[in-house]
Amino acid sequence: ELLAAALGGGTALAERALKQQAFAARGDFSAMLDALEVALAEAACAAAGGTPRSAVAKPLARRPLEGLLAAQRHVAAAKESAAGNVNPQLITAVLGDQLARCL
Repeated sequence: ELLAAALGGGTALAERALKQQAFAARGDFSAMLDALEVALAEAACAAAGGTPRSAVAKPLARRPLEGLLAAQRHVAAAKESAAGNVNPQLITAVLGDQLARCL
């Protein structure tokens, strides 16, 4: 959902960020970041000419390797921020913007 909103940009991204619970669902938020990290890794593997372990998510198919690697770095930074108790809505908004720019 975050990936689709980021690639859709504009109001879709803002709506997604505002829908993110600011408290009480940190486990769900971390799980979403973990899933995004895996999806980006699979897409990067395919972009590098390797064989991914699972199907590449359609929004990530045929994306340039450099953009996928940048996206992975942004997700890693978002996970670090989440562990540091930064507001998940803020993390979602910033990460979404970063993903839109690099993908």
